[in-house]
Amino acid sequence: MDLKAIQHEENIWNNIFKKELKKNKFEKFSSFWWEEYYNEITNFIRNNIIINLKNKNILEA
Repeated sequence: MDLKAIQHEENIWNNIFKKELKKNKFEKFSSFWWEEYYNEITNFIRNNIIINLKNKNILEA
C-alpha cells in the first residue's frame, strides 16, 4: 500500500467534510454519521497499516 495514496485519499475526504460543514454553518447533524465512520477507518489505517508499512520486517500477504 502506498502512503502517498493514503494521504491523497485522506485529503480528498477532509475537503469533502469541510465543505459539508460549511453548508450547515459548522453545525453537525445525525446525517454526519459518515464522518465518524471515516474517522474510524482512517484511525485504523494510521494505527495498524501505516505503522506496519514502516516496519520493513513485515511480509506482504
